[in-house]
Amino acid sequence: MHKRMNYPPLIRSEMRSRYRNRVRECRLRGLITSEAELGRRTGIERTTLSALENNRRFLCIEHALLIKEVLGCSLDDLYDKKPVLALKKEQDI
Repeated sequence: MHKRMNYPPLIRSEMRSRYRNRVRECRLRGLITSEAELGRRTGIERTTLSALENNRRFLCIEHALLIKEVLGCSLDDLYDKKPVLALKKEQDI
């Protein structure tokens, strides 16, 4: 399988707090109806795709590049920057 990048915890948590991914939206727009099918085409495990689609796991660049090639979308399509207001609310918690 693919090697996971080991970013320092601070960078990882900062990226997670600022971005969410839109893998599910892109998958459905690409007319792939199941995580299993996307997994078969990319080589990414279905359980990993499920975690990505539910934003329980950060979408690393390696997975993003594989997914973008299969779905024919851009990296910008796969990542969604959270609005500043949402960031401030999360920091207040």
